[in-house]
Amino acid sequence: MKGAVGILLLFCVVGCATQPRKTEENYAALMQSYIGVTEENLVAEWGIPTTNYELNKIRYLVFNKSETINYPGVAPTYYTMPNGFTYPIGGRSPYSETYQCQTTFIIEKGKVKDVTFKGNDCVS
Repeated sequence: MKGAVGILLLFCVVGCATQPRKTEENYAALMQSYIGVTEENLVAEWGIPTTNYELNKIRYLVFNKSETINYPGVAPTYYTMPNGFTYPIGGRSPYSETYQCQTTFIIEKGKVKDVTFKGNDCVS
């Protein structure tokens, strides 16, 4: 039994160690791989764009991704001193964090010519 647990632990450590870190640089490299892809294939892979715009036969397809994570508050611990005075230790108010990424594909003659992105969650 101990051997099986050891092997399982080894697989978990190796699996975590080989997991690539998500970075903006990786996202930029991934986006560059779309240059030259047809608009049809792009939409087939990414789905319907959030919005699009056309100017002088150049199309701009915008995809927005947004997620808000809410974290609950944590009640403080109360400590009572020998003299009867009670005061709180620690605790935290509830808070939320929003992660978003806006990716714009510039389409010319039916193919991706360029890609731009902005936001705090443009990682891959």
